[in-house]
Amino acid sequence: MPLTPESVALLEANRRAMPVPMHEMPVQTLRELMKRTAIPSTTEIFEWTDVQAPTRNGSVTVRVYRSGGANDLPVLMYVHGGGFAVATSTCTTSTCATSPTRPAL
Repeated sequence: MPLTPESVALLEANRRAMPVPMHEMPVQTLRELMKRTAIPSTTEIFEWTDVQAPTRNGSVTVRVYRSGGANDLPVLMYVHGGGFAVATSTCTTSTCATSPTRPAL
């Protein structure tokens, strides 16, 4: 399946923002770059809470964001693909807050 033009543009912007591949950068440099290039939130986050979700091996923390008081809003499930070796869980706040307002990727 081909990528949408928006996805291609996002990948190209990420490539231009990285002076060298991520795995070749010092961690502190990568953290600073991530902060500088983060897309600012365009959606006011009404609230967010961390809850524990049970798994067969214990539980994991799940962060739930709400952008308003309505109960009939669409749902976006964002699954972080790895540990927070470079960033933190708060780094995904901008991604989760802006995703509903971005074109479909």
